[in-house]
Amino acid sequence: MLDLLRVGQLAVILGNALFIHGGLYDDALGAVPGEELLKDTMNSWAAALNEWKDAQLRDFELRPFWRQEDGAYRRGGDLLIDYGSPGGADNKTIVYHNPFNNGNPAQRSASVEDFLAKSGIRRVFSGHQPHGESPTVVRHVRSGLLVITADTSYSNMSALKLFNQANNRGEVVTSVRVTGEEVHLEGILRDGSKHKCTLHCDPTKDEMPDALVGCQLNDGSWVKTVLDDGRVLAALGKRFQVSVQAMHPGKACLMLKSVYCEEKLSVSLKNLSAEWLLESELEVQLCPGPEPSGSEGIENSYSATQFKREEFDSAETYIFDGHGTLWGVRGQSQSMSNMDLERQVVDNVNQLILAGKRVIFATNDSNYSRRMYVDRLLKHGIQLCADDTHSKKQARQKVVTASFTCAWFLKKALIRKPFVICSHMGLLEELKEAGITDYVATIDEDGHPKPEYSKPVTKDNVTELVHRSKDVDAIVVGWDQQLTALKVAVAAAFLKFSRECAEEGQNVMQIVQCSSDHAGVLGVTSEDFLPGRNWCNRSIPAVGNGTMCQMICSSVGADIQAIDVGKPSEVLIEALRRPVEEEGYGVELDKAVIVGDTLNTDIELAVRSGMRSLLVLSGVTNRSHLDQLRDTTRLPTWVAESFAHI
Repeated sequence: MLDLLRVGQLAVILGNALFIHGGLYDDALGAVPGEELLKDTMNSWAAALNEWKDAQLRDFELRPFWRQEDGAYRRGGDLLIDYGSPGGADNKTIVYHNPFNNGNPAQRSASVEDFLAKSGIRRVFSGHQPHGESPTVVRHVRSGLLVITADTSYSNMSALKLFNQANNRGEVVTSVRVTGEEVHLEGILRDGSKHKCTLHCDPTKDEMPDALVGCQLNDGSWVKTVLDDGRVLAALGKRFQVSVQAMHPGKACLMLKSVYCEEKLSVSLKNLSAEWLLESELEVQLCPGPEPSGSEGIENSYSATQFKREEFDSAETYIFDGHGTLWGVRGQSQSMSNMDLERQVVDNVNQLILAGKRVIFATNDSNYSRRMYVDRLLKHGIQLCADDTHSKKQARQKVVTASFTCAWFLKKALIRKPFVICSHMGLLEELKEAGITDYVATIDEDGHPKPEYSKPVTKDNVTELVHRSKDVDAIVVGWDQQLTALKVAVAAAFLKFSRECAEEGQNVMQIVQCSSDHAGVLGVTSEDFLPGRNWCNRSIPAVGNGTMCQMICSSVGADIQAIDVGKPSEVLIEALRRPVEEEGYGVELDKAVIVGDTLNTDIELAVRSGMRSLLVLSGVTNRSHLDQLRDTTRLPTWVAESFAHI
């Protein structure tokens, strides 16, 4: 061991690459134990640390045994032992430093970037901190710094330990090779799949999808490597859990944090495919440490999500759901009537608006255009704008409806003649606003159902309607009060024929759903409704937009997937993120809060996009749902009884 320590170094510099065990951070920069003056370059610091290490070893050879000295036990080289221990050298050690934040990788500080750049260091290689089955890469856009943490020592905690009790890797292995200006990562994951990527010192020379490695996504995860099938692997650490997700590079591009968005990593919405949006595979792995159990494992207990007003007030943008959050609210206690609760909610929202905060209202209800939703909000008492035509038109930028995101996506995707299933004018109104007027809809321009779609399902009726609209280039499914079997059959025929007759390389017809909601709530039964069966005060279920769309997909085949444009879809996140100049909303997602009552739409949207969230228990979610929550993609930042209780 002593021979190994003699040849070992605390820091090694090879060209523009630095090799250390732990990591660099502000308090440690330039610090050498026993010296007051800090080193001002990485080269002088590394040399001084290694000289100090050698002096400590010589001291050990002179005084190898423990002895009592001034009331403490000492021996030669004990300061080197301290330097390699938690909190060593007064928390200024680069050996035992965890560069992660709560189990998730993080960028180094600007001070560390500048210190390394001054010394010509472009790459830092370290170990010490395991994070999934492959090395962790963190890119720094400002300086071009590339940090690679290559510890995979806890890749497979269930590996065979018959011959080695410390075997926590199994067959998992990754080689990290440095050749000139390039770094090559190549290895095998726990399931036997292979991965590899090449990273250049100059990020402009990286090819896709390798250019995504080291970038952070909106949900906080980091792209780690590229699988053999072309998908990228992203991992999100939280305490002792690592959630690993494989996804299409295009989906990763849509999910990129704004700091990593550049032209090379942009994705055209006209190439958006439902298949690559939905092909992700999510796996949760455990890292070493006290194994979490129950609700403690994902910190979903009520005490962990208590509302914190100061943090809530620090946001710049607030996005509110409608039903269950602003109206149709129900109190968990009898201290306030539902009507009074609703009034207080409105008052609190108006206080945010008066305080100068940006407030946006989002709904998955495709029956509403933005114009219609502005009117509804005003009638409900939300002081969104003045009650005149010009102000109302300006206020549309404060409203996001599923009908708008649908039209926004179709325009970006260059779709011009969709077959539109709906029963209300809101969706058609938004299509016209987007310049899409050559649509084929199941209602007329007055909003009345077209009688030809109420006929029986026969071969002649289906083929006649398809032939009549043979130039249709997409299917759009809004919520339809009069959904018929014939509408489903016509839409299915378009999709089926498109796929069967598409030439190689040709895009097939896509189906777009305004939301993925499988069900909704029409209201609540009255106090005296069938008391003998105890059916009073019960939620009345509604068929969701997603269920209607799934009927069409299932009619064609199990492989047909719809592109979702409502909450919590990537399309909606992209519309929120893109600047106003690109007809988006220009929301800085990390400075925004979503307020809603639904885990699988409102809260999942927040987690996917990197926004914070306030779950209110005044709608479909109650405390028992929280107690049973095991999915980290639906974990709220805070919980409150209602928005009246903040």
